[in-house]
Amino acid sequence: MAAELITENASENVKDGFVELKVTQVYQVVLANRTDTFITALAASGLPALGHAGTFGAATLYAISRTPSRVDDDATGRKWNVTVNYSNNTQNFDRDENGSPVTDPTNAVKTVDIQYLEYSEPITDAIFESVTEGGGYSVGTSLTTQPTWLDSGNVCVSTGESILAQRTAYRQVITVSRLESSWTSTYEDYNNQINNAPLTITETDSTGVVATYSFPAKTLRMKPITKQPVWIDSELFFRITFPMEHKADTWVHAEADASQSERIFVGQVKPGGGTWTQLEIDALYPDATAGTVKWAWLTITEKNEAGDSIAVGDSRPINGTGARLGVDATTNVNGESCYVNWKIYGEENFSALNL
Repeated sequence: MAAELITENASENVKDGFVELKVTQVYQVVLANRTDTFITALAASGLPALGHAGTFGAATLYAISRTPSRVDDDATGRKWNVTVNYSNNTQNFDRDENGSPVTDPTNAVKTVDIQYLEYSEPITDAIFESVTEGGGYSVGTSLTTQPTWLDSGNVCVSTGESILAQRTAYRQVITVSRLESSWTSTYEDYNNQINNAPLTITETDSTGVVATYSFPAKTLRMKPITKQPVWIDSELFFRITFPMEHKADTWVHAEADASQSERIFVGQVKPGGGTWTQLEIDALYPDATAGTVKWAWLTITEKNEAGDSIAVGDSRPINGTGARLGVDATTNVNGESCYVNWKIYGEENFSALNL
């Protein structure tokens, strides 16, 4: 039972600036039994399948429809004509990674969607602009004498005292979606995990790579991976969605090293030079464990107008080893603010997801 091509015709027309080429072929199929249906006719050997790429001269067209009809020229009812329409207008087809139409939904290329999440973030890189009198920047009068100590960084008042200020920021959310024939339960292991290695996602068509997205390690956090059932004829497929939130400065939690106290221990550098000894710590905090290795907290103080030492009223930067900033530490050679970094998310290698 093989299909035989009996007629062929072609046409072309212009629609919305697009030149559409069409070829219509009619195949004849003679089945074995009168009771055979169009399903058997469409399964005949030699009959082009939907999505088949046909070459017609210099043009490549794709089979976009097949229409079987029973004919009864010989009164047997076993003869069928199947009309196959080819066209270069294939916008209703899914595409593979080379841009070619596909009929197997699992061969369709993934989709990559990019959105942006709006949030508020603390300001740590402000640039000093000016001081104005009588109003804000656009309406106030600029003062000729302005504080020279207002450096870039935190937002401050004219004394240099930092205040909490926030600004609107945007974080990229990149979502990869594809159709799969089954659900992989291990996808759940990636929820709320960050990438432990660099990840590159590409989009391609018939010309090659048309978009590339590169993400360093620890900058992507996987949001819950979801699945949506998709019925195609009698088969169940799943639309799997991989949403990832990108954070350029990584998902490692960086806590500014600041306190109203400093930790003193044997070997810790003193503000005035030298290092703390066990005897000095025991003298400050005498107890039954004198002479043993231990540490204690010492409130950071400053002088008031009378020359008395008083506790500071707000947290001050410390140097990464428990002492106030300005006290040398082995690794704090530049005297800059320190951050204590914490791993607060689990990590996975996202490359296994074939995104």
